[in-house]
Amino acid sequence: MDNMYHYTTTEQQIQKLKSQLLTFENEKIAAQILQTYGYYNIINGYRNPYIIREYDTKKYCPDVTFEQIFSLFMLDHEIRNAILLSMIDLEEHLRAIVADIIAEDFGSDYKKYLAKDNYRDRAVSNPRFRRNLILEGIRKTAECSNTQPIKYYREQHGIIPPWILLKGINFGTLVNYIRFFKSPQRNKLIKKLYGDVITDENIDEYKDFLSDTLFTCLEYRNLAAHGGRIYNYIPNTNIRYFNDSDTKKGLPQLLYILSQFKYQRPHSTLDSALIDALNNYCSAYPNDLKRIEASTGFTLYKEIQVWINPNSKKYHADQHCSGTQCTMRLEINMAKKLGYNACQRCCKKLL
Repeated sequence: MDNMYHYTTTEQQIQKLKSQLLTFENEKIAAQILQTYGYYNIINGYRNPYIIREYDTKKYCPDVTFEQIFSLFMLDHEIRNAILLSMIDLEEHLRAIVADIIAEDFGSDYKKYLAKDNYRDRAVSNPRFRRNLILEGIRKTAECSNTQPIKYYREQHGIIPPWILLKGINFGTLVNYIRFFKSPQRNKLIKKLYGDVITDENIDEYKDFLSDTLFTCLEYRNLAAHGGRIYNYIPNTNIRYFNDSDTKKGLPQLLYILSQFKYQRPHSTLDSALIDALNNYCSAYPNDLKRIEASTGFTLYKEIQVWINPNSKKYHADQHCSGTQCTMRLEINMAKKLGYNACQRCCKKLL
């Protein structure tokens, strides 16, 4: 059996896919796509929903096109970018709140606020993430980093406040650092992150919920940053206490845990991007609806959008019907509820 991997040209790759019954709408454009993104990234990463395996051979389902697989690749690409933006936003927010708590409780001198007695020690599954090693790593950043403004504060002021130093550590270190907070600092963090929903009765549950949330976000951030397939990813972290039977693991659960924060922009960024990406894909490939639902964990339904004209009180399927100027798009039932009537010219298929 030949286990060697051989170089193939783009033309040979296309011929191989055609021999497996994959069809192409435009081979010239497909060749450009393969040269841009790579055969492995597109085909090996996103073909599984569309192939039939028989013994040692595989072939593509009837009527599946290369463009369809590439569209799934781009759907994942858009979701990945949105997750990165969302996680970076959350990360900045978290750094600011943590720095504020540390400065308030332990001061601005890293030699004092990084003292190990300020933090609880606890068993962790990976010895690399023990309390003393995390604190020592942050201390090393303070004393050795040449990045600005850390270097400036060290040389000019002799101290590095937490709002400066925490900018120099990665998200994983920040999450593990928070893990070792004692109750006073942990409770302050929970109240600042979740707001008025926190009570003396539920704060202990939020302790585990926050920890699980941060490690879930860290998983997604690292996967997105390294270009991993994300639309059907199921994280390893389990969300304790707040597991909702109607919220499936994967992207729906990520949206849910982000929605619980008082600061809503990370959630709204991801939510809007998911709506746009899923709408674009399912509009182009409506027969894929059930497959996408199974992969992402979302329940999707077709929502008819129309354009409204406030002057005529008509809604239109065509934004530019008869030269009309429609500037707002609404779901059709909402348009009807607001008193708009169907345009008889362009809405015949909707009636």
